[in-house]
Order: sequence, then structure tokens, then C-alpha cells
Amino acid sequence: MKTAATLCGGEGKIVLCQHDGKTGAALSSAVCTDCGLVQVVPLPEQQALEAYYSQSYRQDYKKVDVPKLKHVWRAGNNALLRLPLLEKNTSPGARILDVGSGGGEFVALLKQRNYQPEGIEPNVGYGNFARSSYGLPIHLGMLGQVLQNLQPQSYDVITAFHVFEHVNRPATWLSQIHQLLKPGGVLILEVPNILHTRCAPNNVFFKAHLFHYSPNTLRAMLASQSFSWLDSDTGEQEGIIRMAFRKEQQPDAYFYDRSAEVKKIIGAHEKRTWFHYLCSIHGLKKFGNRIRQLILERQLPQQYPDAKQLLSQLYSR
Repeated sequence: MKTAATLCGGEGKIVLCQHDGKTGAALSSAVCTDCGLVQVVPLPEQQALEAYYSQSYRQDYKKVDVPKLKHVWRAGNNALLRLPLLEKNTSPGARILDVGSGGGEFVALLKQRNYQPEGIEPNVGYGNFARSSYGLPIHLGMLGQVLQNLQPQSYDVITAFHVFEHVNRPATWLSQIHQLLKPGGVLILEVPNILHTRCAPNNVFFKAHLFHYSPNTLRAMLASQSFSWLDSDTGEQEGIIRMAFRKEQQPDAYFYDRSAEVKKIIGAHEKRTWFHYLCSIHGLKKFGNRIRQLILERQLPQQYPDAKQLLSQLYSR
């Protein structure tokens, strides 16, 4: 049975990988030959995803039910990297919703900077940790589950960092975001970049990532759901794509050379080999940085009594 691509409706595809890079389990990830969007085939059902993200996801990928200090440290540093794009594209005191807020580190940073933030987190352990550790307003559940509790057109900005690639119905999810944003509101997304080649080949395709975007396919997806591109602070071949979009009243078409896009994505996939990764300067630097990171993180429990103190000191620098 043929499966139509989510972005363009095309049925042509080339399978890039047939297994989960983390577990080795069977998993088919394919690029659409009509538009270049890469996705898992077939996509899982929504009910299965809701159960997985509420209970099992954090255990699968971090082996914990609540974040350790090292996870808070990493997420806090990432929050600081994400802040400039938001500050550039919103006003002081803006009302902001962070979808997939994890342990609450970005919401805590926004609160410290005098915004009006809230979070949505499907994982019970992480969501409750953010509530109890920092006193943050976190809605537990996936976006569709908590939508009825949120006021339409009430947010100036909605952020979602490493969330959109996990969504099995991108158009539905974006429609829900559209409902929540004020007219002219801003959506900031961050997703892995499928054009990135300086990464380990087993760190690309796994069951939690249902879609793999390039800058062009991400912009095309957003344009089709009434969001216009506003800003970005990442390059075409960096490891992540971080973009800001503005809510519009009507969908639009984003034009790019689709044939060339497919070739670029296949070429990037073929380049991601262990030889290329281990012999590159980037791979060697990453290994050295990882050793330094592990040494630093082992010292965190001696330096900070709890996560709140850690973030307070990190965000006051």
C-alpha cells in the first residue's frame, strides 16, 4: 500500500534507512521524491503517541523520570542559546507558551526575564518537576489534550523546541497553534536539520522522530498552514534549524527547487558515514568537548543543592 507524503501528497519515495539508529529495531524512514520531506512510514497512531510521551519517552532516551542536575544544566544552557531569537521578535512582557517544556528550564528563564510564560509538557514526571521545583504554570498533556483549557488568540509567542519532529499530524498541530496565537503572533520552532552531515550515522533516524525537515521543507510546511517566515539564526547545514514564523490569515505557497532538494537530502544521507564522522575535525572536537562536559557535570551535585539554585546562578551570569 502506498503512503502519500504529508507535505505534498506525492506517493513516490526512496527509503533512506530501515532501522532505528538507537535500538536497531525495524523502522522505515523515506524521502518523498516530489518534495523532499523525510518521514517515518507508516506513521504511528495518535493514541499510541500520547501513551508513549506521557510515560515512556524520557525513560527511553534519558533513563530517568525526572531530570538530573546534568539534564537541567544542559537544558538551561540551551535555553540561553534560544533566547536571542525570541527577544528579537517579540516585545517585553509578552505572553508566551512553550510547547514541550520538558523540565521547565526555558519557561523559568522567560519568567526571570519578566515575560508571562506558561508551558505544556506531556511527560508527567518532567511536568510535575517543573511545577514543584520552580513554581511554573505547566499544563500536563499533549497540545490537543489541553487545547480546550487554553484561551484562543491569547498568546503573543508560542515556542516549540525539538517538538515538531515528534508530531504525527503536522497540519493539525499547526492549526491548533494558529488558534492560540494572537493576530500577527509569532511561532518559534527548532528541529534537527536533515541536511546536517557532521553527526554520527546512528543519531539521525529513530522512532521518536517522525519527520525530518530541511530549511526548505520546514518553510513549505509552515507556509501551507498560514505561517510566513520571519527570521532565523541558524545556517542551512547546521545541526539544527531554528526559525521564527508569523501567523497569517491565509495559507501560501513556498517555492523551492524540489528536485534539487531531494538530491541534497540523499547526498547528505550518503555522506553520513562512521568514517566521515570519526575522521572529521568536528567529530574529534565533539569527542573532546564531551569529555570536558562529563567532568563538569560530575561536579554539579557538589556545587548546587538543587535545580532551582543551579538555574538561578546560570541565568544571572
